[in-house]
Amino acid sequence: MPIKSDPEIQIQIDSASNKLKVAKTKLSQIANPDATMIAMMKQLNKSVEDVSIRVKEQQDWLKIYFSKGKSGRKGMFKKITWFGIPLN
Repeated sequence: MPIKSDPEIQIQIDSASNKLKVAKTKLSQIANPDATMIAMMKQLNKSVEDVSIRVKEQQDWLKIYFSKGKSGRKGMFKKITWFGIPLN
């Protein structure tokens, strides 16, 4: 049973996504960076992109989670195996 409601959870993940978009925009607005700054910006852009991908995965997972009823949601957290082979 989650402590937060579905809308509160959705707001949290959407907020993270929006902040990542703002970070990308602000990075692109840096004018006349020197060579060191360019290297740091590339690294930071890569990190932001990696996190953006993970956030998108979580948003997709939440869409599925929110579409299910109580028992379906519980099933998303249990691993079902058959002789040690995962079935879900």
